[in-house]
Amino acid sequence: MSNITLDWTAIRPLNGDRGKGFEELCSQLARAEAPADARFVRKGAPDAGVECYAVLADGTEWGWQSKYFNTLGDSQWEQIDQSIETTIEKHPRLVRYFVCVPRDLPDQPGQDRTVGAR
Repeated sequence: MSNITLDWTAIRPLNGDRGKGFEELCSQLARAEAPADARFVRKGAPDAGVECYAVLADGTEWGWQSKYFNTLGDSQWEQIDQSIETTIEKHPRLVRYFVCVPRDLPDQPGQDRTVGAR
């Protein structure tokens, strides 16, 4: 297996904004990952905590949120927490939620981040 290194700071900008380019990439990957029979919805701004979501046949939803962060400190985690809280309020049928960040996060059992965790 080859070792691929991605330079997320070199992502193609969309409308002059690399963050928007990352959101678009994540949304395209989400569309490919959504169940084939789901209705896929791409959101604009404001996004109610999701860039896009899929409505499954039973009416439940999967949502994706993109955050183009170079670091993941307290401020960034607070923004992620806020997106999660907004999504819970605005999408009560959500059963899966994916947060996309351009980072490889370490596997640290017991160190998982949850809404409101500090």
